[in-house]
Amino acid sequence: MKLDIISGFLGAGKTTFMNKLLPELKEQVVIIENEYGDVAVDGSLIADDLPVEEIMAGCICCSLVLDFKKAIKELAAKYHPDRIIIEPSGVSCLSDVLKACAAVQDEVEGGLEIDRLITIVDAAAFTDYIDGFGAFYGNQIENANIIFLSHLDDLTEDLSTVIDGIREINPQACIWAEDWFRQEGDVLNDWLNSLAAEKDLYYPDTEQKRVIFNAHDVFGSWSADSTKEWNEEAVEKLLARLADGGCGRVLRAKGILKSADGKAINFNFTPHSREYHYIDSTNFGKVAVIGCQLNAEALSEIFEH
Repeated sequence: MKLDIISGFLGAGKTTFMNKLLPELKEQVVIIENEYGDVAVDGSLIADDLPVEEIMAGCICCSLVLDFKKAIKELAAKYHPDRIIIEPSGVSCLSDVLKACAAVQDEVEGGLEIDRLITIVDAAAFTDYIDGFGAFYGNQIENANIIFLSHLDDLTEDLSTVIDGIREINPQACIWAEDWFRQEGDVLNDWLNSLAAEKDLYYPDTEQKRVIFNAHDVFGSWSADSTKEWNEEAVEKLLARLADGGCGRVLRAKGILKSADGKAINFNFTPHSREYHYIDSTNFGKVAVIGCQLNAEALSEIFEH
């Protein structure tokens, strides 16, 4: 049984990437989603009808390692999958997630082979995130063997500068330097398969000293089940409010809101990108916010009143 980890910066597009890739995988797949907060959003956005195990209220690398190991063993025993895909929280350290996977390898029936360690880097936010939160995002880059770049349209510096910065952190990873958002899933899957065929993947040493960073010491989270009804103008104002500093330093916000005509609006916010679109869902009201020094009162006013 193989295991992939798809990590990445907050709002870099991990779930979008998975929705491109999953239909191309001709094998039995199960998914572990880890949300930093009390409300799960991403599990509702996985397009394929696949088993999804959600681990809530923390990041795998700090308080939930035991829950994480338990989830792997239970999914393996129940579904006997060919592949487990883990999408850890955007504030997790990939080295710690990897170490937790290595620790459970011999405890899973049939064995567990760590395969693709993917990190999705928000190119537009690269400099800000490495300068401000390098302990987390440098760790995600350093311990990946495959790196994809996102939000290239929002870049304000040369792409080569971002790639050089990534190479300084991890000179061994394979980098897809094009805009994967515009590629079909089969193209991405073919490239990943070619790396496996060429045995061209780097694997970090899981015996290295554990990097101990507690996300709770740096990041805060706020979540809610919003019962409000929204229109496009209100969502536009919401995204502007998240950017103006009144809610604290919001690094990531996402949710599924209910419109007045009963449709679902999926919104996504980072300091460098913001968007919303209608989706086919009845799982309304889920909202999750991650940032620093968050203003819970201001967020409650926006989403709950």
